[in-house]
Amino acid sequence: MSTPALADEKGAPRGAPFSLPGGRRLTEVGKSCTDGIRAKTKDRTVPATVKPRDDRIELRATKEEKRLLAAAASYERLDVTSFVMRSALPEARKVVDRAERIVLSARDTVRVLKLLENPPGPSAALKAAAKRRAMRK
Repeated sequence: MSTPALADEKGAPRGAPFSLPGGRRLTEVGKSCTDGIRAKTKDRTVPATVKPRDDRIELRATKEEKRLLAAAASYERLDVTSFVMRSALPEARKVVDRAERIVLSARDTVRVLKLLENPPGPSAALKAAAKRRAMRK
């Protein structure tokens, strides 16, 4: 049985700094850093509440960034996709929430509620715009 190569062509160590049972490293040549984890979890069924990921996102990274993501994912016992999605989605939700939500001060909240309860009548400009709109139809 041949020993798996654990270094790149220049002799530098590859991948995650820990071994799997049997002395195998997660980043043996020709294997993904998560192959060992996937092999252990193949029997498990995906819960019905988890939606399959059908769309793809391509991500450019340096070799060092890719190795770092792979190592971090393996430490968390996740594949790289799950690790990146778990880390990126909460931040994406925060950004979208911040961009789409209007936060009013107490004074502005009271003013908006009063305007909703007692809306002002249409202005002259609004009446003119409605008339122009009706003429186009």
